[in-house]
Amino acid sequence: MSSQNLLRQITGLAVILFLLTGCGASGAAKPQPGASITGIIDVVEKAEGGTLSFKVSDAGNAIVNLGISLEKANCNDMITMGSVSDFVSDPNITIVDGAFEGSLPAMGGMVTDYRFNPGDPFPTPVPDPYTVGKITGHFTSPATASGTITIFLGAAMSGGIVCELGTFDWSSP
Repeated sequence: MSSQNLLRQITGLAVILFLLTGCGASGAAKPQPGASITGIIDVVEKAEGGTLSFKVSDAGNAIVNLGISLEKANCNDMITMGSVSDFVSDPNITIVDGAFEGSLPAMGGMVTDYRFNPGDPFPTPVPDPYTVGKITGHFTSPATASGTITIFLGAAMSGGIVCELGTFDWSSP
């Protein structure tokens, strides 16, 4: 093998390694500081629609101003809500290598047409309704993201009794 061919192969491998490490092995993009993200939650048969929104911090290393809303949510006919939304200004979710993960409270902060219908099976008491949900995601471009979200429904008056709505995919256009 000539030294030129060997040099081309080494250069080619170096470019591939650069691309893999520069873009992040997970394929996540670096978020744009201050970017506002709005996404659709694919809530399938558990609600008529769902959205989430958040902002990337000015430093580009955290999620701030996280809002989640659902329309006509129904959790196993135990908890039904005409609409429900919650907002957390500082959810304590950091962004590392274009990806993030964090806990969420059970939804029930702002509700219309709320009904709590205890039945079989009865909703489960949880030790901390403020950390029972979960959001994960990664940036697909500097101003778009996608991931999963696990949503629990509850209400302050229920004393920590919540119902798991489910885990759903979400993405921003």
